[in-house]
Amino acid sequence: MAIGAGFGFFFLEWIGFDSKAAIQTPHTIFMVRFLLAAIPIIGLFLAMVALARFPLSQEKMAEIRLQLEARRGKV
Repeated sequence: MAIGAGFGFFFLEWIGFDSKAAIQTPHTIFMVRFLLAAIPIIGLFLAMVALARFPLSQEKMAEIRLQLEARRGKV
């Protein structure tokens, strides 16, 4: 959470957010809205890439389960 907050403060400074201003500039408002949409999209894309790199079929999952049960016993 601390890393996320740190990046959040960095992004606010980077886009020109001024906490003392009564009204933010149109560019700042646009960038806040853009980043609120872009950051989750980037995270979703990275998750999809990770899923594509590690395909799991029913057979592969059964093999992994057997290996785990051999190590720690049946649950």
